[in-house]
Amino acid sequence: AVSGALRNAGCALLAGTRVTGATVDAECVNVSALADANAVQVSGSLLVIADGGTLSDAAAMQTVDYRQTAITARVLAELPHGNVAYERFCPEGPLALLPSGDQLALVWTTAPERAQMLCTAADRDFLAALNEAFGGRLGRFQAVERRGAFPLLLRRARKIVAPRVVRIGNAAQTLHPVAGQGFNLALRDAWELASVLRQVPSTRIGDAQTLASYAARRRVDRFGELGFTHGMVHLFAGDAAPLRWARGLGLAALAAIPPARNFLARRMIYGVRG
Repeated sequence: AVSGALRNAGCALLAGTRVTGATVDAECVNVSALADANAVQVSGSLLVIADGGTLSDAAAMQTVDYRQTAITARVLAELPHGNVAYERFCPEGPLALLPSGDQLALVWTTAPERAQMLCTAADRDFLAALNEAFGGRLGRFQAVERRGAFPLLLRRARKIVAPRVVRIGNAAQTLHPVAGQGFNLALRDAWELASVLRQVPSTRIGDAQTLASYAARRRVDRFGELGFTHGMVHLFAGDAAPLRWARGLGLAALAAIPPARNFLARRMIYGVRG
């Protein structure tokens, strides 16, 4: 669907292409790439970096190491999930289960040492640990596949715009998964960039004034979401009694006051403009 929409919009789609470099001059940005071992040169008015942050230069990013690891996997539960997502706040971090076909996508935050042990454990032992951590709301977990582990970092680009270059999504900021806001923030980045570009003539796409406008429009939402998620990590990652009471009180208030719950949901989906 995405590739079809791009082609209908007159965009050239180069699948399986690896970018090897980019140079910027006053009029355009020139991108060098490899497509099936063939060198490709592409020029345009603006380079949007949306690579998920995998190629970001460490010097361009500010980083906070949470000293946690996220275990990801696909699991099958005894009972149907009914398209309901779950999140349980465990002493070492949150455990989230998201519907994915008949299975559930698991994101389990824990200490790095335990994550390594769980990733190398036999399926039977991994499922036993997951059953103990999550409880019996979906019956017993019966199968697991595609286990992986990823260190959890807060990464924020020092600058999201440069001459004829803009970063969006995880290339601009990578969040802890505790609030599940990384994807929503990336969508808002893309939406806001498209809105800014639609408001200027084609000759101004990528110029300094246009990119400065985009950066200004994203500032409040980005920093608000970064601060909110960073605070949630400390609120929901500990097991001290005061933290448990604060969490319980807050969640109970949201459950009991639908307008507050709806307000929070709108802010988490649509940001400050929600």
